[in-house]
Amino acid sequence: MRTDDVMGKNHYKEIKTILNHCRNNRGDQEIVSALSENRIYIYGAGNVGTAVCKLLHDAGIETEAFLDRNCNSGAMHLNKNIYQMDYLDAFTFNKNTDYIIISFIASLAEMKAIKNILNGKGFKNVIHFYDIYRLLITNRLALKSSSAFFVATDVLIDFDEIMDRVLMSSELWQDEISSKTYLDFVSVISSANPDLFSPMICQQQYFVKDIFFNKGYLRFIDCGAYEGDTAAALAANTATARAIVCFEPDPQNFINLCTAMRKQRVANEQILFPCGVWHRSEMVRFRSGTMSTSMISEIGDRYIQCVAIDDVVPDFKPTFIKMDVEGAEYEALRGARKTIKEVTPDLAISVYHRVEHMWEIPLLLKSEHADYAFYLRNHGRHGVETVMYATSL
Repeated sequence: MRTDDVMGKNHYKEIKTILNHCRNNRGDQEIVSALSENRIYIYGAGNVGTAVCKLLHDAGIETEAFLDRNCNSGAMHLNKNIYQMDYLDAFTFNKNTDYIIISFIASLAEMKAIKNILNGKGFKNVIHFYDIYRLLITNRLALKSSSAFFVATDVLIDFDEIMDRVLMSSELWQDEISSKTYLDFVSVISSANPDLFSPMICQQQYFVKDIFFNKGYLRFIDCGAYEGDTAAALAANTATARAIVCFEPDPQNFINLCTAMRKQRVANEQILFPCGVWHRSEMVRFRSGTMSTSMISEIGDRYIQCVAIDDVVPDFKPTFIKMDVEGAEYEALRGARKTIKEVTPDLAISVYHRVEHMWEIPLLLKSEHADYAFYLRNHGRHGVETVMYATSL
């Protein structure tokens, strides 16, 4: 039994209280109605803005355009206009009814400052992208695309079921750092206060020293290999790697990966695939050219080949699997079910790209592989680079 079980139970109660407060937030339903009836502008044409636009689209709510400081007016993103933030007065808005959703990573003070500036320009309705995520958790924003949210079930589930799953996952964490990191994540989403994220730990991502990995880094699978940064860290942190398999679907990233791996041999055996990882082998749409944040996307600019790990390296027998694949982690794990069941490798899975991954990914693994112990570590500012680690008991 964990030595910090009492603390974990306290966090369970705190999370339950937070979720009940969300349930009783009547203002959320008013926001949903307003979003459905008025024009919406997304402030931020980056990854967060793209995610918010897609989530609203899947709920049957279309956004009008993007606002951005770094793009010139007249540019396009996702087939929508981009308006330059410094020249908003040149465009026609209904400042009493139009909604602006601040959609990029920032502190609470930065969010408030931006909101004050927009309010000062006469915009009455300015909210944060965390408010949209909260609407999803409470199921007030019902998505029409069955695969867009809660891919674990492929059907929409009501708030009580979501609450049960969030609470079930809260009991899986093996230490106080993990339990508190999880609590803080739920607190951020419920309150739209990014300052509540746990501070980033001073340990290298994927090579943390306070978690004992039973299998280690001898045979490594790197999903989302980018330009070889994790492979280089592997070489720097361990002399035991014998083989590495890398998956990187972005064309330019893959060229750079090949160059880097030729210059520095990370392992005796190096296998590189210009593919994404998915629940099955098929061609999927992909948004390329955004460096480390290129991703599988229904609004992508090209098609790429995706593969299931079980299909392409069935006899590799990895000791460690790392996944940072920009929101495709759940599907990629489904494509590695047989491998994980047979050899129970240690795992490092990014869980910050999609809100529900924070609980759905550990619950998926626990339901299929009961002998895993789970840990959670935050390696970046405002929850970016939050990783779930798992090792066999």
